[in-house]
Amino acid sequence: MISALASFFTRVESSPLPALALWYQRSERQPVAGVRPALELHVNLWRRSGRSTRRHDINYLDLGVEVHEPRDLVGLHLYVPFSLGESPVEDLGASLRQREIASAVFNEVLEVHDNPSDGRSFFIRKGDRHFLTVHPVQVDDASLVKASDYGAGALISFLPDFCAKLQNQGRHYLRLRFKLSPRAAAIFSSNVSSEDGFLLSSISTSEITEIRINEARSIPEAVQKRASEGSWLSPQITAIHYFLVRDISFDLVASHASFRKIRRMEPEWDAYLGKDFPDGSARNMLIYHWRKAATDRADDVGDFVTLAKFRRSTANVWLYLFLVVLLGGLGSGLHASLSYGLGYLVSPASSVIYATLVILCGTALITAFKFRRHWSRS
Repeated sequence: MISALASFFTRVESSPLPALALWYQRSERQPVAGVRPALELHVNLWRRSGRSTRRHDINYLDLGVEVHEPRDLVGLHLYVPFSLGESPVEDLGASLRQREIASAVFNEVLEVHDNPSDGRSFFIRKGDRHFLTVHPVQVDDASLVKASDYGAGALISFLPDFCAKLQNQGRHYLRLRFKLSPRAAAIFSSNVSSEDGFLLSSISTSEITEIRINEARSIPEAVQKRASEGSWLSPQITAIHYFLVRDISFDLVASHASFRKIRRMEPEWDAYLGKDFPDGSARNMLIYHWRKAATDRADDVGDFVTLAKFRRSTANVWLYLFLVVLLGGLGSGLHASLSYGLGYLVSPASSVIYATLVILCGTALITAFKFRRHWSRS
């Protein structure tokens, strides 16, 4: 028993924090001294909680990297705090070939054009000017991308052959999706149900959702050591956009900072969500947008930590009615039994009164003890 408890607490203490991290490798032949590659990060956390059982929960983590200035970038390394064996990674760049999806993702009116010199990548234009060059990621091509579990998390490395594509003129973009397992989803979000919720006609569920980006103390020591040994450096991150998407039935009750905007999702997002989401899911979801941007062109945002608390009430009518009837029956039976027992000590008329007083006093004591525990915690 003791060893089982020790094992449990060891797992709790060693469980990964909801941290993401990004590094780059510079050219060893012609390094650009004092100047780092400049890029933006786009992080989308999709959470659709099942209304009945956990097996209906759907959790996605989408990551987009927009490279503004590649400079001497020859390798890009991404850390995520979960196993790829349970939460596989897939490319999302190819989905941006659909004009409607590209316009929804970037919230702009855009056009998509083929790249004559490369059959896989393509151009996105805004009006008559170049907006992005999108590079779909072949996650199963070991010559371009190396993805493997590392400790409690995983490392995805974009190798020199892939990074060479980012050296062409203009801004470049890649986008990945991780289909989070229940264990991986729990790293970012935790649920807390109200006490004694089963005694109420509705149950209030609170959820804490947190994400950390490039926060050094949240990254496992083993991963930091590997980054140091590989001479991985922090790029210049000019902006981080974090989008948290929730079912419309959840209410945001608190957050670390005010979000930039909130909107209801358009039907065009259904195609982006994929077949795991039922048709029409997008219109039943709200998207919250937080942003952290550098104030100076030569500066970066450093790390990024955000926390949000949501609450949802779910109906509990049938269980509530059952418990009311059950407790009423138990109360009547207890009252009759006490009256019958006290009838040997006092008159039958008085026994009814005394039985009622005993039940009222017992209920008052239990209620007082309950509130005393509540006050002591607060």
